[in-house]
Amino acid sequence: MEPDHLCKLADAGVLGIHAHTHTALARLTYDHVLAEIATCRLTVKHLTGFDPFAISYPYGGPSAVSPLVRHAAKEAGMVLGFTMNRATNNDDTDPLGLSRYDTN
Repeated sequence: MEPDHLCKLADAGVLGIHAHTHTALARLTYDHVLAEIATCRLTVKHLTGFDPFAISYPYGGPSAVSPLVRHAAKEAGMVLGFTMNRATNNDDTDPLGLSRYDTN
């Protein structure tokens, strides 16, 4: 995406992050996960002026998103986290471990 595309999404309040190097975060140390999220967040904020609060985890499956990854996301300032688990979200007890509804 071009920076102006990012700015349009940011202006609409719908811009999130994906991590800096697109690595399966559960394979990294806690400090490295924090750095991946923080670097991406600060880059987006620098480019757009918008401070993102949502992450779509790279790869998004159970082997890529552990409870430790969700904890690091929270510590890095994320409020919402989207996995690739296909299900409905029937409650709001884990906003950093949200499933996606499969529309296919």
